[in-house]
Amino acid sequence: MAHIVGWIDGIFRGRVRGWVLDSTAPLRRVHVELIAPTEGRVAVACADHYRADVYKGGLSDGYCGFSIDAARVMAGASYRVFSIRPQVELTAASSPLGKQVRLERNGVMLHLDKPVRPPCLTGWAKCLKDPEVRRDLTLRWRGRALCRQKATLYRSASVAGGSDGFHGFALPLPELLEDLIVEDVLTGTEFSIPRT
Repeated sequence: MAHIVGWIDGIFRGRVRGWVLDSTAPLRRVHVELIAPTEGRVAVACADHYRADVYKGGLSDGYCGFSIDAARVMAGASYRVFSIRPQVELTAASSPLGKQVRLERNGVMLHLDKPVRPPCLTGWAKCLKDPEVRRDLTLRWRGRALCRQKATLYRSASVAGGSDGFHGFALPLPELLEDLIVEDVLTGTEFSIPRT
């Protein structure tokens, strides 16, 4: 179901966090369930927590986040999160999405999940010298700003070098466009998005 859009930020302080929405009815609250292979259904939650990043991205009113107690999921164990009706598996930030791209310029690292496709351009970005400064990103197409967002989502893959892992982003991508640029606003550094 392509109209169910969501993301798992990962497990943080014993809870699986993320967001999910129905793009055809973004004000409808979606329920999610956490499933561990050895435990079966662990928990069910309504995705109704406020997410400023999703709201600022223009995807909904922002009340689409979820936080599920993961105490029954052993450290390092696999888990899956589904929207319940319709049943659609969400993508985990800790799982690779095919080939990934990592770009570095002017001390800023930009990691892109692949494939690049609507409705979101996802990944993480951080300054290598000062990883606690959140990157302010703008997605541009042929000189026009499409959207802007701070990279503040939790991404376990970005935890390194004193970083807390809150460097992820999900920039709304209304259609698949060529010549896309992600700009780090603070430094003016531009990254060309490779074609899929």
